[in-house]
Amino acid sequence: MPQVFVGDEEKTRRANLLNSITLIFLFCLCALIPIVLLDGGMTAGVIVIVIDLIGIAIVLLLRHLLRRGQVVFVGQAVIILMFVWISWIGIDQGVIRTPMAAAYLFVVLLTGLLFGWMSIVVSAAASSLAVLGLIRGEETEWLSKPDHMFALIHWLAYTGLFGIAGGLSFQAKQIMHKALVRAKEEIAERKRVEMELRKLSQAVEQSPVSIVITKLNGDIEYVNPRFTQVTGYSLAEAVGQNPRILKTEITPSETYRQLWCALTDGREWHGEFVNRKKDGSIYYESASILPVIGLDGEMTHYLAVKEDISERKRAEKLLRDSEERFRRMFEEHHAVMLVVEQDTGRILDANRSAQEFYGYSRSVMQTMCITDINTLTREQIWQERQRAAQNKLNYFIFPHRLANGDIRIVEVHASPLMLDGKAALFSIIHDITERKRTEESLRIHMEEVERLQAELRELSLHDPLTDLYNRRYLDEALGREVARANREHKPLSIIIADIDRFKIVNDTYGHQLGDRFLMEMAKLMRMNSRGSDIVCRYGGEEFLLVIPGASTTDAFNRADEIRKRCAEFFIRHDGEILAITISLGVATYPCHGQDIEEVIAKADKALYRSKAAGRNRVTAWREADQESGPDQPVKNTSAAVCQDEPCECGDC
Repeated sequence: MPQVFVGDEEKTRRANLLNSITLIFLFCLCALIPIVLLDGGMTAGVIVIVIDLIGIAIVLLLRHLLRRGQVVFVGQAVIILMFVWISWIGIDQGVIRTPMAAAYLFVVLLTGLLFGWMSIVVSAAASSLAVLGLIRGEETEWLSKPDHMFALIHWLAYTGLFGIAGGLSFQAKQIMHKALVRAKEEIAERKRVEMELRKLSQAVEQSPVSIVITKLNGDIEYVNPRFTQVTGYSLAEAVGQNPRILKTEITPSETYRQLWCALTDGREWHGEFVNRKKDGSIYYESASILPVIGLDGEMTHYLAVKEDISERKRAEKLLRDSEERFRRMFEEHHAVMLVVEQDTGRILDANRSAQEFYGYSRSVMQTMCITDINTLTREQIWQERQRAAQNKLNYFIFPHRLANGDIRIVEVHASPLMLDGKAALFSIIHDITERKRTEESLRIHMEEVERLQAELRELSLHDPLTDLYNRRYLDEALGREVARANREHKPLSIIIADIDRFKIVNDTYGHQLGDRFLMEMAKLMRMNSRGSDIVCRYGGEEFLLVIPGASTTDAFNRADEIRKRCAEFFIRHDGEILAITISLGVATYPCHGQDIEEVIAKADKALYRSKAAGRNRVTAWREADQESGPDQPVKNTSAAVCQDEPCECGDC
């Protein structure tokens, strides 16, 4: 069986070479026994057989040591055994000019394949001396006597051959080593590409938006899990169908015409659809569809990225309804209302009550300034506003002149607003006696407007399931936090957490239970954060924690505490006790990246290293590991290693 030493290709090569050589030795030694018996019988060959059996035992011992990893020792022993065996045969034959002398070449070649230059020199010198010794044996008539000059020529020739063989074998070893290095690099590059493809696939599979790939005729080839969640159609049901299975009559036909005009021209299209789910319910969808261009420059497919905007549409409708109610209130309310341009004081609009109160038509009032009905001078108006500001009042009391000349003391509530890009004042004007009723009405309606605005902002900045901040808020907040970190010369650590095997939970127990786990995970992240920290749902089952002022070590400890807390949590479901674990990755700005996007990417890579290392663990990014790739498991560490200049991360 071939020997394999993981991570040491050179040792593996040597072991396999020695394994083959010892096998050849063993075969030759075993074959020698019947040859000796056939040639001279048991009596004549007993010494040879005993020596042969000792040789077999030695070879078997070397093979045992080889399996134990003693590659260097076995190599040295094999070379010595070959040298002794060849020398013994040369002595036994009694003459140096036999082909057996050339067998020393195998000793030199084997040395070159196994060891370095010094070993080659020693082996070549020993072989040359062995040949010289045999020559001297012939000269002293210990061996058969040859022609001296002829023997000397043989010795010189063999010595030259030994040098050449050593050089060639060492060169062969170097070539084999370079080939192994190239193979290792190619394997590493292939693994890197495979990892990138795997990451891209995971990003598509875990994307919070729907992704659809169709043929040029519109037939669906692929949909991601988010599509099935939104529409109710499974992958098997969607593949081969046309996206018009989602079509409703609500979407204008002009939308589809513009869509296909853009795609056939090779342009990207953006728009909105009103589609129907499998269960018949209606939902709103924002879509970006673009053609996919192949290597030959021709369109091969269409790629659609879609987002369910039903919640946003509902919020927008609520806001429109509120604005419409406000417009009706403005027109129909019995309180006097004006819209005044802030800089010039020109009256932009007046409701029906204002027209009746002042005695002017709307068209006439739109030609007037507020000073035409206010009896105070500009200086007096400014003084009244200063008094109201000092008393923290949101209203002014002015004398106003009506069209018939009457003077009324009115209370003016003015609120700034933007109208057609211009700063304006929305003013509510009424007699003091009507103040309470008008104030109450205004308060109710203004609170409604503010509530709807707050709801709209909450919907845009928070994840609806976990009530954590979403990616939009994170993008806004990271800029502020990075600026503060640079200003205060403090680190900014990022923790990315991902629920292990969350897809299995969803597939086995349903998305409702999966949502429970996500909400509990959100609570856990909030409980383990400070007031200055930012916790957001990063996407799917991923969560991101921003910790200002924390070093990599501090962030690692925080992440490990979260991991331990999560490991203690469980949910009872249908008589089962279900638990989850999380994997986390940690990186720190600025020691792990010059911008926050790079730091987040490295925290994400550290997370995937936690996944690759067995899940339920924390991995901090180390610059020393960046060449290994996220597919190579790394040991957990409680501190990152900063290899550049010292910084404020606490670990330099």
